Amino acid sequence: MTTKHPCDAVLTEFASGHLDDHLAILVSAHSQDCAHCCSRLEQTEKRLAEEMSSAPLINDGVRPDLSKIQDRILSQSDSPASPQVVTSSRTLSFKNKKVLLPKALQKAERFMTSWRRLGSISYSKVNIAGTSNLYFVHFEAGAKIAQHSHDGNEYAYVVAGSFRDQHSDYVTGDFACFGVEDSHHPYTDDPDGCLLLVSLEGPFVFSEGLPRVLNPFRKLFFKTIF
Repeated sequence: MTTKHPCDAVLTEFASGHLDDHLAILVSAHSQDCAHCCSRLEQTEKRLAEEMSSAPLINDGVRPDLSKIQDRILSQSDSPASPQVVTSSRTLSFKNKKVLLPKALQKAERFMTSWRRLGSISYSKVNIAGTSNLYFVHFEAGAKIAQHSHDGNEYAYVVAGSFRDQHSDYVTGDFACFGVEDSHHPYTDDPDGCLLLVSLEGPFVFSEGLPRVLNPFRKLFFKTIF
């Protein structure tokens, strides 16, 4: 059962159309199958419409015509807005696996790079314009990432499977956010591993193990390797 959701600020930015495209894709994928967030989005969109309707008069005493904008927002309340991503397949195929994708992700495969492997973790960058880096990431069963914090926010949508850190469990459909102040060591003991769609605003900062030697070069690696 999905228990992790976008915060109110993210949903407000999403509903108003101001959210970064990468993060909007994650929110759209999550909200399409989350009744709780569908309801929250509907309430947020109605609130925004009411705020626009009560906008103050401009200098000539005429209230701006917001009817078209309001109608557009209200027309989206039955189903959350989905970013315009060109799609071609309902499934994502890799490592002899096929994973059914949410509607918002069904054509992302067209924009993916070849899968790369780092030990028991594989990743593919999704080349869609945005201010962050967007990846599909797959953890094999038993995969772990060393303790780390972040040079920028990390957002993750659990496409399939599950993972854990020392703070919580994250299951299929969950939307997770890790800020610059958060430190954790994700791992999965799910027999099928875990497939994530991840938006990264900056590289990891490792605090344990061999990966710490990469910290001085993390920004370079983030730009050139990832």
